[in-house]
Amino acid sequence: MHTHPPMVLVSLDSTRFRMTLPDGKNTIFDLDPGTALWVEGAHHGWELLAGELHAIGVEIKSAQQGNVPPAPQRRTNDAVAVDPDAHHLLFENPQVRVFEGRTSIGRRSPMHSHPPMVLVSLDWMRLKLTLPDGKNVIHDFSEGQVLWLENGGEHAWEAIAGGGRVIVIEIKAAQAAKAAAAAR
Repeated sequence: MHTHPPMVLVSLDSTRFRMTLPDGKNTIFDLDPGTALWVEGAHHGWELLAGELHAIGVEIKSAQQGNVPPAPQRRTNDAVAVDPDAHHLLFENPQVRVFEGRTSIGRRSPMHSHPPMVLVSLDWMRLKLTLPDGKNVIHDFSEGQVLWLENGGEHAWEAIAGGGRVIVIEIKAAQAAKAAAAAR
């Protein structure tokens, strides 16, 4: 038995495992690459039944402290609003907003913005990012790579090589802190 703080769990492989709860009850979980779950302070043991358990856990410190950040003000060019086909909302709660980004070679996404976020790459891909000033930057993402982007910033992109799936975890407490700092 062990305990997890509140977190977003992102599976990188296919797996089946049995979770045992403190009362002795068992639950079977199947996870596929890209499955993202909100885990609220789980206390459990587990046994691997099939596949590999390879996952990224993003602990949400504000949720551990019981803080609920104010609802963020989204920009009008928010990624999910501007390009919902490429930025598909998976779930949202008072602590986080989680979406899957999907693309294929040649796909473009118009100028949009992101608040502070954790990005988990599920595939290798190369994107050409276009910044608001017109400059282009090439960025490679590797499978299983995890990035903290304090200022996801404003950009457009074009997929120029590789696959194209990422899970993005926007941390609402980080958005609130950034907004408070900007207001000073």
